[in-house]
Amino acid sequence: MIWNRTKVLVRYVLMSLIRFLSYVIPKNKTIWVFNGFADKYVDNSKYLYEFIFMNHCNITPIWITRNKETFEKISSIGYNVRMKRSISGFYYSLIAKIHFYGDYVDYWTSGGAICVNLWHGTPLKKIEFDIKNGPLKGLYDGSALSYVQHPELYIKPDYMVSSSTFFAENAFCSAFRIQKSRCLNYGYPRNDILFNNKIELLMHIENEMPKLYNTISGGHQYRTIYLYLPTWRDSGSNLVEDSGIDFQALNTKMEQLNSLFLLKFHPATHINIDITRFSNIMLINNNTDLYKLIPLTDVLVTDYSSVYFDYLLLNKRIIFFPFDYDEYIEHRELYFNYDEITPGIIVHTFEELLLNLDKQYLDTEKYTNIRNKAWNYLDNNSSSRIVNYFAQKTGVC
Repeated sequence: MIWNRTKVLVRYVLMSLIRFLSYVIPKNKTIWVFNGFADKYVDNSKYLYEFIFMNHCNITPIWITRNKETFEKISSIGYNVRMKRSISGFYYSLIAKIHFYGDYVDYWTSGGAICVNLWHGTPLKKIEFDIKNGPLKGLYDGSALSYVQHPELYIKPDYMVSSSTFFAENAFCSAFRIQKSRCLNYGYPRNDILFNNKIELLMHIENEMPKLYNTISGGHQYRTIYLYLPTWRDSGSNLVEDSGIDFQALNTKMEQLNSLFLLKFHPATHINIDITRFSNIMLINNNTDLYKLIPLTDVLVTDYSSVYFDYLLLNKRIIFFPFDYDEYIEHRELYFNYDEITPGIIVHTFEELLLNLDKQYLDTEKYTNIRNKAWNYLDNNSSSRIVNYFAQKTGVC
């Protein structure tokens, strides 16, 4: 135990020395570095990075990762990527004027740079320093041990990209301990693709999701395509068992409705059943880019996932399936009253879900009110707004 604490302390001292050096190193205003949520090539970081790469030749975007799989994926596309602890990765991280990130900035090299947190969701569940119960609360208790073990958690972003003034005021400011003026309510780069037409969207998934592409673009025309996106449980409970989903009954229902039911679970969720034997149910790979997929669907089924806020931009039906609501909120508090912030049918059992799948219910007034709270902009220009702001701020424009 003493040896482990000593190693943590030595690492922290070393990191602090390097961080001090990062403040001294001059910054290059044309170098902007990126890293993604959980060190993957995903989400807002990915879409903003690609937007700059394709549209702004006066800016050099560089993706920095310690994940070999992420490195190889980006390299194969032909984009600019460096391994985090390589000499070139370390160099570009130190001289970059802006660090964009999807969860936490690199503590070692970001000193003196502009740190922009793009985050990876619209807060329904309490996040960061607003977490007061459950297994995550110990990370944000402000103790010396927490600070030494996770110093990146305690670096306040210079700017936070948010979807709206409502979420800035009611979540991001307190969660990240920043002023409202530091929240840029420009929308999320990952959602710009939602406004593409169907032909463009199908082109995006042709190589990444060939089975789904062949299913959707083939001769069979489904009446409705459902997408089930449940949230990961911090408790580690078995989501499939606890929800009571009967895949045979679900498949029969889909056949009756001439519809397709897509499932995408968290990577840690295990399914002890062969989904391929069902004609109208398809399991989507956990590494699939969600935002290339959701605009091709007609109905979202979820529970506490903030993805439903993104889905509001499509003006399509949402069914909420919080089968374990009481247990869930014991481990993870919500920012808002669940019934008031969810614009759709709420069901609590699998049987109720089956009965409501084909109901065309949509409370237009409630739906519109929540969408207007969630989004300051209803367009595909989020990336453009973000880049223009920082291009002007750094003098690159």
